[in-house]
Amino acid sequence: MKQLMDLANRDPLARRWAKNCAFDLMFGVGDDHYQVEVRGGQIEAMRERPSKLTSWDFAIAGPQSSWQAHWAPVPAPTFHDIIAMRTAGHITIEGELTGFFANILYVKRMLELPRIEGWLQ
Repeated sequence: MKQLMDLANRDPLARRWAKNCAFDLMFGVGDDHYQVEVRGGQIEAMRERPSKLTSWDFAIAGPQSSWQAHWAPVPAPTFHDIIAMRTAGHITIEGELTGFFANILYVKRMLELPRIEGWLQ
């Protein structure tokens, strides 16, 4: 997941969309969870396996197979977008949803970068 942080912090479009972002995302891939701190245009920190008492603004989580399908070079229908994934029941999105939707362009870009960079090729 360190690669995700590096990708997002190098990507000019992601950095532009994150310019005014300030949120903590709990990101779950299977049984692994990461607290992602986004501040002022970049991911400032990504902590693996945060404690159950770690606070977050919103959370996005799903099985590893769902994320692999999302990051495929050509995702199958309902895996191409996190909103479509949520609607189809592949992932969950919870927490302070106003903050999620206020930052949706950045969050979507950050979570699409592994596909763009060809992680699964």
